[in-house]
Amino acid sequence: MPTNLKFGSGYEFLLDGSNSITANLEVNSLLLADEDFGNFIYALGAEYKYKNTFALRTGYFHEGETAGSSRYATF
Repeated sequence: MPTNLKFGSGYEFLLDGSNSITANLEVNSLLLADEDFGNFIYALGAEYKYKNTFALRTGYFHEGETAGSSRYATF
């Protein structure tokens, strides 16, 4: 039976009353067999918010070679 180990965290930096930046990290490892442990999938993200009404987001996704080998950035 496949098992998954996942950890994620985020932090919001309040720049002033109108602006904030949030940073996020997520790490994932499939635990299908002993040799697959350590083949991590990770995602990084950042978001800029203005007055909680306008937001810009960007991110990066990275998957290990045995998990699919996908890598891409988003905006």
